[in-house]
Amino acid sequence: MTSSSPEPFSPPPAAASDVAMVEHLRQNGPSSRAAVAAATGMSRPTASDAAERLLASGILRYLGKVQGGPGRAPELYDINPAAGHTLSLLLTSRRCLIRAHSLGREQLAEKEFPLGAAPSGPGVTEQVTQALTELSASLNTPCRAAVAALTAPVYPKTQRPYPIPGWPFPADGLDLSSAFAAVGAEQTRVDNDVNLSAIAECTEGAAVGQTVVLQLHVGGGVGAALVVDGTVVRGARGLTGEFSHVSIRGGTLSSILLDLGLTAPDLPLLDQALIKRLCAEDPGDKRLEGLVKALGEAAAVLGMVVDPDLLILGGPLSRAQGLPERILEAARTSLGEFTPPMRLGTQEPMRGAEILAQQLGLEALWSAYAQRGNGTVTFGGATAR
Repeated sequence: MTSSSPEPFSPPPAAASDVAMVEHLRQNGPSSRAAVAAATGMSRPTASDAAERLLASGILRYLGKVQGGPGRAPELYDINPAAGHTLSLLLTSRRCLIRAHSLGREQLAEKEFPLGAAPSGPGVTEQVTQALTELSASLNTPCRAAVAALTAPVYPKTQRPYPIPGWPFPADGLDLSSAFAAVGAEQTRVDNDVNLSAIAECTEGAAVGQTVVLQLHVGGGVGAALVVDGTVVRGARGLTGEFSHVSIRGGTLSSILLDLGLTAPDLPLLDQALIKRLCAEDPGDKRLEGLVKALGEAAAVLGMVVDPDLLILGGPLSRAQGLPERILEAARTSLGEFTPPMRLGTQEPMRGAEILAQQLGLEALWSAYAQRGNGTVTFGGATAR
């Protein structure tokens, strides 16, 4: 993870050279000790010592020598696939997407399935648990971390979704922590999808190095995420950024948007296909103008309250033809000379879940590594001293 990651990162209980070698291999793939030393600035003996420790623990694997070049053939090392995997999950009101990655960042598996009509929280928990169990069994390595992105606010303390009346998400009875426990995940996190999208932007996207970042999400629903000094601000109940549900003018922003006649046919959500078609074929449509005005005003209000260094517009509709520019222009008109810098972003919440799962997975791995001096560390079905 980079230093700009908007999540606290626990210093790993290992030598700095060990950490540097693992991170180099994660970023660059198989490398020799000499290549690691040259790239990280450590001496060759230090790199060799780190490699020996990591090989003994099972975190690294030896790939053999590279033949054919002049001089002594270099020996290549890589992250051991048996060191474990991470799970990332995106859960909406309609579907569930699960991905597994090695600690070397390679995608190992993907599974997607619909939730069916009017799914219940306990029913979704059962579906997710079964899918995770089947996927993890096929990998046969420890699950170091699991992270879920939900299209709903999440209580930070309980990791459970906050039920919002009328919102089409199976919040009541949904318990992803138990689903993660079923596959032995060592570190877990359940969070709002826009928060995780902001993590992606602040880690490797448009917002790297920014102090105050406000990310707006426009898709089937509307939400926001706030990152201040490298930390996602979630609030006591996880409701920071849920501005679409705030009561205004006798309704909410969500109800105003839905009253425009842009509702999906079977859910109280924006019809994204219709909006994209109008953007491409009939940009002067009155419904579209109402959408732009409402979202622009909401963005302007949030911008004045938060005063961000960067305002990012993301979500599926951030890619609709001409819509992002129109929304941001409406926000500029409302904000006048106080307009914060704005930039468009297209990172998906799933990417944020993957980034955070890898970070937590490494924390779990280094914690296990710290124990190797007085015991064994388990990797898959084998042990290494």
